[in-house]
Amino acid sequence: MRFRAVGGLEINQSLIAWHIEKMAPLRCSFLPGAAAIGIMDGDSLASVTVFDGYRTDPDGTPNNIECQIASVSPAWVNKSTVRAILSYPFCQMKVRRVTCLIGSKNTRSLKFCNGLGFKPEGWIRQGFGPEEDLIVMGMLREESRRWLGGLLDV
Repeated sequence: MRFRAVGGLEINQSLIAWHIEKMAPLRCSFLPGAAAIGIMDGDSLASVTVFDGYRTDPDGTPNNIECQIASVSPAWVNKSTVRAILSYPFCQMKVRRVTCLIGSKNTRSLKFCNGLGFKPEGWIRQGFGPEEDLIVMGMLREESRRWLGGLLDV
């Protein structure tokens, strides 16, 4: 398989729509201004990451952005695609941290985010409805160096 990253304003909304469709049981929605990065496998989307909920400190310093990933399989995960996904929040937006919210029953996503270096930070009881809690996972800027290396210093 050969993967390539796609993005840009002209296709942002279609990437977000693809993500929402894949995650339909969770009833995802995003604020205006959400940004999406798509990973292609040939002519088909393999994964879409949506960044939403950008926040700054009171002095305007970039603080946090939330990240949600939807995919058709984990086959798209390699160093270059992870670097592309993490470079947006940490290198372009210059945030201090990235937050992922994951259903407690979604063991595959929890394992995936843990493998990327996200740390469990909290537990929201019934965060995905009465049958499922929500796990808050976060990655600090310096923890992304494993993937981004010197890109963080630019």
